[in-house]
Amino acid sequence: MDCDKGYKSSTYKPVVCNSMQCSFSRSPDCGDCLFKPQPQPRCNNNTCFTFGDNPLIDWFDNSGEVEEDVLAVGFTPDVRVTWPGFIFTCMLRRDMVRLFANGVTVPLFSNSSRGESFSIEDMIVSFQFILVV
Repeated sequence: MDCDKGYKSSTYKPVVCNSMQCSFSRSPDCGDCLFKPQPQPRCNNNTCFTFGDNPLIDWFDNSGEVEEDVLAVGFTPDVRVTWPGFIFTCMLRRDMVRLFANGVTVPLFSNSSRGESFSIEDMIVSFQFILVV
C-alpha cells in the first residue's frame, strides 16, 4: 500500500481528535493538514498524529497521521481474511519497515502451486496500533 500514490478505499477514514480510536493510539497531538489542497490519506483536518520510530535502524519520524481502514489479507477475493477497524499510520520513509536486505521476500498465504510472495521493501505502512473491539 502506498499512502501517497493512488490510495483509494471506500472504508478509509482518518481518526479524528478526541475519539476513542485516538485515545487507543496514544496520540500525543492533533492537527490539520497544511500540505495538500484537499484532505486525503496522510493529510486530513482535525486528526490524531503520532510519532514513529524504528530502533533497529536508529530512525525517527514525527509525521504519522493515525488512520483507520479494513485490513484484508489474501490473494483472491474468495480466500481472504478481513479486519475492520484496523488502526494504522503511514510514515514518510520506506526505512520505517526495512528490516532485511534488499530483495528479501517472504511468503504470504502462499501454497506450493502459487508461491506468491511480497517484498518487505514494498511495505511502507507501519502497523503500530491495533484497536481490539
